[in-house]
Amino acid sequence: MSIMDMRGNMLSSASSKNSFFNKKYEITKDIKNTAGSWAIVIFGMVQRIDRAFGQTEAVVSLHKKSKLMLVPILSRDILICLVMHRSSNEDYIINKIQTLLEPGFDTNNDKLDSNDISI
Repeated sequence: MSIMDMRGNMLSSASSKNSFFNKKYEITKDIKNTAGSWAIVIFGMVQRIDRAFGQTEAVVSLHKKSKLMLVPILSRDILICLVMHRSSNEDYIINKIQTLLEPGFDTNNDKLDSNDISI
């Protein structure tokens, strides 16, 4: 998992050099250096159709070994980037992330007070 700002700058990352993630996947220096920029480009492209389909809640890509997901937290100007098993339930994960990080988010469309959410 990583967190980046809306300019593609990496703010935090949960994987270390010797982690299972880096051993399982071939993450090159080039991928690490450009991932933030590409994530912002991809998210921007998908946002272009928000008027027709509603606000983008996530961008998901399926790969042979995994599923990648970008979850925007617009109130904080960040993107949460996840690498998951292909069988992961992205709707459940998106809901949990938004419930924790988006002030006023509620799956039942009821308005929450920002005091109802703790991080």
